Amino acid sequence: MSITKQKQLLAPLTIGSIEIPNRVVFGAHPTNFAEKNIPGERHLHYYEERARGGAGLIIVEEGYVHESDFPYEYAILAYKPEVTEGYRQLTDAVHKYGTKIFAQLGHSGSQADSSLSQRELWSPSGFQTDAEVPKIMEQEDIQAVVRGFVTSSRHVKEAGVDGIELNGGQRSLIRQFMSGLTNHRQDEYGGTLENRLRFVREIIAAIRKEVGRDFPIGLRVTVDEYAPWAGITPEEAEEIVHLLTVDGMLDFFSTSVGSIYSTHMTRPSMYVSQGFAADYTARIKAVSNLPVMGGGRIVHPEQAESFLEDRKMDFVEMTRAQIADPALVTKYKDNQIGRIRPCIGCNQECSVYGSLNRKVSCIHNAAAGYEKELGASVIKPSRNKKKVMVIGGGPAGLEAARIAAIRGHHVSVYDGAGKLGGQVNTAMKGPGREEIAGVVRYLENELRHLGVDIYLNTYVDKKQVVSAAADTVILATGSVHRLPHEYEGGSLPHVITGFDAWNGADIGDNVVIVDEVGSYQSTTLIEKIAREGKNVTAITSELFVGVSLAQTLDISLWNQRVYSLGVTMIPRSRIKKITERDVHIFERFSKVESVLREIDTVIFCLPELPQESLYYEIKDSVRQVFRVGDCVAPRGIGMAIVEGNQVGRRV
Repeated sequence: MSITKQKQLLAPLTIGSIEIPNRVVFGAHPTNFAEKNIPGERHLHYYEERARGGAGLIIVEEGYVHESDFPYEYAILAYKPEVTEGYRQLTDAVHKYGTKIFAQLGHSGSQADSSLSQRELWSPSGFQTDAEVPKIMEQEDIQAVVRGFVTSSRHVKEAGVDGIELNGGQRSLIRQFMSGLTNHRQDEYGGTLENRLRFVREIIAAIRKEVGRDFPIGLRVTVDEYAPWAGITPEEAEEIVHLLTVDGMLDFFSTSVGSIYSTHMTRPSMYVSQGFAADYTARIKAVSNLPVMGGGRIVHPEQAESFLEDRKMDFVEMTRAQIADPALVTKYKDNQIGRIRPCIGCNQECSVYGSLNRKVSCIHNAAAGYEKELGASVIKPSRNKKKVMVIGGGPAGLEAARIAAIRGHHVSVYDGAGKLGGQVNTAMKGPGREEIAGVVRYLENELRHLGVDIYLNTYVDKKQVVSAAADTVILATGSVHRLPHEYEGGSLPHVITGFDAWNGADIGDNVVIVDEVGSYQSTTLIEKIAREGKNVTAITSELFVGVSLAQTLDISLWNQRVYSLGVTMIPRSRIKKITERDVHIFERFSKVESVLREIDTVIFCLPELPQESLYYEIKDSVRQVFRVGDCVAPRGIGMAIVEGNQVGRRV
């Protein structure tokens, strides 16, 4: 990469009256960090870590502007006066590093629920977008929300925040008014585009009157709702942006895609191409002379540079990329691109909107959301340097080795396979799952940088552990595959495990796949075998196959793909018995039985079992022993890395 390109991403640019030190934006996203619905201590450490890492602009997660909108328990309620002190603390923390900070403000409208507010949802015209039928807003309701935006703007400006982003993207009342998909009003707020823009124009004008001309205000705009029969299209988005630019009251735009029928495209996973939305942003930049921010799975600085070089955007939102690596900008500036921990687009720990109240984190950055406890700045060198033996080269073992090595220990990693990665090496074989290899690639690169000794094709037993005379042994031996022998017919030769299927077992033309894990372990196998031209029937005892994909926003696109491949889904059903050619099943609730005939291969995807035998053999024979990851209890990569990180600090 040329120096010229590198400087462009790191070059300052002005938004209104504020100079942003570089073009990298850490965009607004739910975190569930608020305390009593004001920005809290966890927010402070979270945003400060990204400012320390070099982000040019941080946009604080959405603050909600009116009491009619309480979308989730740990939301920031920006209309409350007490939020000012919380925003002030965030601002002071971020400003120490020269980073600028904006606050996103919005109202969810009908894309929420009433369980917390204990009152009706509000919407332009009663269009039901989620589980509840919302109220059609009256004139006084509209004006109340406009006043809520003004009040909230006053609160954040008093806190010293540098600017405001109004949310007209996903889950926003502003977009619901602008879109013909959700706005069916017959009064001055509906019908023509000019009328549908009246609400946002009133909000912008009222805020501008409150904060003055020198305080930056921008709008996040939806460029494509993927609902061309009535929703905002790229062509209409261009017209919206042109009209609002001409009004002369805004200072920037940011872009988003997706709407009520396409929430999965607003925060897409690895199944959607990196940088997929850049061309949408380019269309907005072409019709406005204001700075434009773009995002959409922009993961690598080189790609960000190319979008700036091609004038597709002025600022680059690299939000999930900086959740994964808060120091992304600093590493890029220091020519350490190869040491950036990449976002792999898995959505497993960072997609937290909803009633479960999960804290935002990252599948392979254990410190994300836990910066006070686990941040890079709180890793302390060990006073007593130890010889540490890590057995197992999957994510848990590699992370434990990384942290222990950073703390100054002499670390050796042993793995029986020919390459590091453990079950990640199987997971990355799934269609569209190649990026998950980034977890292991990053960890291996870091271990080599830290001088960790790595021994491959090396199986370790008790004798070798004892003879190594290590001060500490960390067992990360993973899990073993559960066999389907508990099922009648489960030992027949044509009945195999998912592991067998991934590793070259013969598979016939008519295949039954039993999904009892609900995760990518089964869904990627279903898709892979269907792509090979097999006739696939997927059975699950859950309400639908691949139930955990709903949390990661992959369920819609996965269903589209596999149904197009002719896969048959049988939910709410269990295996009764398997014979040489038939599979007998029954529906969980009705108990009605049926038979699948002429089946060549039955593949079971079952929960794993911990590989714990070596632990019990050595636990009383070494000075200090830990076990981490799946050999404790089989779970996902995220928990494996968390445990590895924690144990690396305890050595």
